[in-house]
Amino acid sequence: MGIGQDITNEIQIQNQYKNLIQTATDIIFEVDDDGNFTFINDFTIKILGYDENEILTRNYSEFIRPDYIDEMMHFYQNLEENEFDFPTIEIPLLKKSGEIVWISQKVMIRRNDSHKIIGYSGIARDITILKNIEAENRIRQEKNEEYNKIIKKLSTTNFSNFESFEISIKLILEAAANVSKCNRVSFWKYTQDTICCENIYLLDSNEFGTGNTLEQKNFPVYFEAIKNKKQIVASDVYNKWEISEFIENYFFKNHIKSTLDIPILTNGELIGILCFETTIVIRNWDNEDINFARTASDIISLAIASQMRYEVDKKLEYKSELLSAMALCTEKFLNSKDITAIFSDVLIIMGKATKSHRAYYYENDTTTGLISQKYRWIINNLKLTENNVKLQNLPHEFFEELLTPLLNNQIFEATVSKIENESLRNKLLNVDVTSLILFPIFVKNKFHGFLGFDDTQNKRIWSEDEINILQTLARNIAASIERITNEIAINESEEKFRLLANNIPGTVYLSKYDKYATKIYINDEIEKLTGYPKSDFLTNNLSFIDLIHPEDKEKTLQSEQDAIENERPIHSVFRILRKNKEIVWVEEFGDVIYKDGKIAFIEGIFIDITERKQAETFIKAKELAEASNKAKSEFLANMSHEIRTPLNGIIGFTDLLMKTNLGRTQEKYMVTVNQSAHSLLDIINDILDFSKIEAGKLDLYIEKYDVKEILSQIIDLILYESNQKKLGLELNIAPDVPKYFWIDSVRLKQILINLLANAVKFTKEGSIKLNVSVIEKTDDSRAKIRFAVIDTGIGILEENKKKIFQAFSQEDSSTTRKFGGTGLGLTISNQLLGLMNSHLQVDSIIEMGSTFYFDLDLEISNQILENIDPNETLIAIKELPIKTNKSSKKIKIMIVEDNKVNMLLLKTILKNLYSEATISEIPNGKVAVDQFEIINPDIIFMDIQMPIMNGYEATRKIRNLKSGKKIPIIAITAGTEKEEKDKCIEAGMNDYISKPIIKGIIGETLSKWTS
Repeated sequence: MGIGQDITNEIQIQNQYKNLIQTATDIIFEVDDDGNFTFINDFTIKILGYDENEILTRNYSEFIRPDYIDEMMHFYQNLEENEFDFPTIEIPLLKKSGEIVWISQKVMIRRNDSHKIIGYSGIARDITILKNIEAENRIRQEKNEEYNKIIKKLSTTNFSNFESFEISIKLILEAAANVSKCNRVSFWKYTQDTICCENIYLLDSNEFGTGNTLEQKNFPVYFEAIKNKKQIVASDVYNKWEISEFIENYFFKNHIKSTLDIPILTNGELIGILCFETTIVIRNWDNEDINFARTASDIISLAIASQMRYEVDKKLEYKSELLSAMALCTEKFLNSKDITAIFSDVLIIMGKATKSHRAYYYENDTTTGLISQKYRWIINNLKLTENNVKLQNLPHEFFEELLTPLLNNQIFEATVSKIENESLRNKLLNVDVTSLILFPIFVKNKFHGFLGFDDTQNKRIWSEDEINILQTLARNIAASIERITNEIAINESEEKFRLLANNIPGTVYLSKYDKYATKIYINDEIEKLTGYPKSDFLTNNLSFIDLIHPEDKEKTLQSEQDAIENERPIHSVFRILRKNKEIVWVEEFGDVIYKDGKIAFIEGIFIDITERKQAETFIKAKELAEASNKAKSEFLANMSHEIRTPLNGIIGFTDLLMKTNLGRTQEKYMVTVNQSAHSLLDIINDILDFSKIEAGKLDLYIEKYDVKEILSQIIDLILYESNQKKLGLELNIAPDVPKYFWIDSVRLKQILINLLANAVKFTKEGSIKLNVSVIEKTDDSRAKIRFAVIDTGIGILEENKKKIFQAFSQEDSSTTRKFGGTGLGLTISNQLLGLMNSHLQVDSIIEMGSTFYFDLDLEISNQILENIDPNETLIAIKELPIKTNKSSKKIKIMIVEDNKVNMLLLKTILKNLYSEATISEIPNGKVAVDQFEIINPDIIFMDIQMPIMNGYEATRKIRNLKSGKKIPIIAITAGTEKEEKDKCIEAGMNDYISKPIIKGIIGETLSKWTS
């Protein structure tokens, strides 16, 4: 049994409700108490994109964006507390496609009959569009806030405080790029023909740079668009006609996707473009972007205006500084009288004022045509810098075309890198010049030099104000140089006149042209000249004419009047009587001064020539004395030669005769004759040497010699005489005496032989010593050597020690009679030592002996000689044993000698030496030259002094002959001086034999040159 009920109405209502839920455009769902879906309507399936079975039984949290899950859990946990308020929550759901759907949802709690929560029912509406609008509004608001923040910051920035516009524009570009998130923001400077990218900021690399320069002819479309002062907004750069010209060479190259170009205007004029560019992604420019870009362009315009005002202010300030510096320089110009002082101040003042690295002045020397750096200042110095030594005395050509405008009184301005002349460019670069400006300085229309300023770092362009002010400076310098030069000339002229008037050894005057020659001006010298004060002449108390010697007065006045009338300068010599009646010789020079065509004044000078007149007398006497000395010297030289020639015959023939078989008496006589001839020769040599020393014509010939060798030769020469008197003869050389010294060996021998010969002469018994020692050694190359001759002879009285060094004097007249001699020996020795910066000294005790000594400061050496001097060779040869045996060698000998005795002597000696020799006798040099190639001799003995042609000339001519180049030519001369030996060698002779001719020397010479 059952009960039935009609539920049709309930079923219809349920179906209607279900149909309403399924057709609803809201999300309707149910979840169990764990949050798993148990029901969803069709719209939920549609909006989420899942199938129904993909949603049911899944937890609702799986469809919520993870960052909102915690918020959703918190919402459900608090739902029971607010159950009847029907709270709402907005959450993002994840669609199957991954997209986000924003929903606004309300949830109700479902309970069972026991009022237990069994689940939740919810309804949600899609609010994605509202959320997007809300997000866009938020983004737009944030962007506006950021834009406004930057605009406010830039708008309140005082760009006039920045040193340059570049700093300002960089600040604006960087701020605009950062706030707009644009990859590239740039400022382009506009001119009628070009648009140049002055600055670009690259956001990605945080770098600044410069960009391209656009020319109108290459981008006419863009130029036309921008000239209209309209903005170009291109979200897609490839679909915008106005910028289509940039696609290939700019957009592709720089990966540009979007661009926004805003014109920059100042006073309504287009001056530039502000460009925003994005890369990689396209940027849809909105109103906020465009408005910000416009504001940024206005800020740039304000920055430009501020910078222009700043630059104007700086220019005015700078000009004021330059003018102040010029005012300071002008003060220097007016007050200074020293050109160096002017440049010392001006270069520093104007160098600092113009902010130059260097300032300088180069001066042109009109006499040499050379230019030199005269003054120089370098930055950070308080004083002028030392001039560059390499920039002195440079010819005009060195400066090349740099000098051309300067010589034409024009400025030279240049940036060195732009100078086309490589040579000039390198010269400037070598002195570190980057840019420079030069100003010519002309004084009295002549190029005096140039003033320069340069920069060693920057390419500087000088402004019109700078150039005008520096030109004024150059003109002021020129005027100051001219003024100072004129003042110096005037001062020098005044100083010269003052010196002429007061300091020259003469009396300067200015007289009226009247009978008394009344003095208008006369200097202080008048009192020295006349003994009268100058006031006597200026007040007409005394006339200078009255002082002229009576014997000279008429002639002097007439001579001066004749000079004036014939328009000649006045020149007179006359005597005056001084106040003390002394006679003074006066020489007057004067001339007339004309005024209006008439003689107005006479100017001139009186010069005291009394001493000159006296000197003229002395000079005449001196000239007569010098002529007498010269005649005496020439006479002695000629007499020496003339006496030596016959003595040569006497000594030579006696020497030959002594080598023959003589009786004892004959031999004794021949020895006496030979010794007498040698004594006579010594006397002649002494007289000739004394004459030469007295006339100052004797020179020393310093050479290197072996000490022991020279001293041994000297001892050998004295040994015979000492042996004759049975006297001991010693040579003592101290161990520290060097091996070699530099000396005139001939004169040293002469001095020591004279001292040793005197010692032998004045010593009866005992010994004679020659001691050589070192007194002082300066270093290894110099020492003071003492030479001492010690005897045990008669000694010298104290009062006679000075007398013995006088010419032609001996200790007393008795010695002259007892010992003989000229009395010249010690005098000549002492004078020779004087030439060596030394002198003879003597210690003596009567009847005990004497010591004669002298000290010589000599160059020394202990190194062994490598090369033997020809003179030393001759000495060595002369010491070889004489070979007296005759040779049968056939040899052709030419003797060139004008003296028949000497010819016979030499011929006799040669025949004794070479019995088979063929000897040709030639009377003079000319015949010798003519006969040389005919005779073809093996050796020539050549006299020096001969008529027609002397030996020197004959030797030179023979040497010029082909067959005469190697023939031995031996000089035979009466001269003994080394200079004569040198002349022989210079003329081409091989060797030298001085008269008297000795058989042994002839033999040695023949052996040397014919072996």
